[in-house]
Amino acid sequence: VKIRRMLEPKTYKRFWGNFFRLHRQFGMGNELRYFYDYFQICCGPVPLARRVEQRDRLLEAFAEDGSYERMPRLSRRSPRAPAARAIER
Repeated sequence: VKIRRMLEPKTYKRFWGNFFRLHRQFGMGNELRYFYDYFQICCGPVPLARRVEQRDRLLEAFAEDGSYERMPRLSRRSPRAPAARAIER
């Protein structure tokens, strides 16, 4: 997880020297769309196992306004697919 990708550049620069403020950002709302969002993990529509499996494709499931569209499925050719099936059982 990269805090820099969760915040606007101006905000990140303002808090850069404040370690504890940046550390608390993990449990605060993001300014930018990013796969790690504490509130989406706790309360969002995507189960945690699916979030972990498909973290790079997670943002595809949400429209620009934040509404949930769909969660993309793993392709059968994916090397991570067997592990995904094991988790769902």
